[in-house]
Amino acid sequence: MSVAASLPPAARTSLAIEVLSKAEPVSHLAIQHQVSRKFLYQRRQLGPQYLDLLRFFLNHRTFIRSECPERVGKSPKELMMGQPHAHWLELLGFERFQCT
Repeated sequence: MSVAASLPPAARTSLAIEVLSKAEPVSHLAIQHQVSRKFLYQRRQLGPQYLDLLRFFLNHRTFIRSECPERVGKSPKELMMGQPHAHWLELLGFERFQCT
């Protein structure tokens, strides 16, 4: 049995968050967790939990650029609700890495 096949759902979700956060290159994550890069990108391996995470990420990440200047620096949720919120990783309970 491969390492990827033996990963519990919680570990798969954690890996998906790491991939989405782009904190480390995918190649480093693949080596670190002894899985293929293809495995890290396969959504069907993660199932509906991954799709929920992806939906959350897309609704809470901020726009870097936009044709509408008022959208830059805001997330879709902020635009819809009119209230700012914490970074999406912090909303999931993770601590953001800050370069000094």
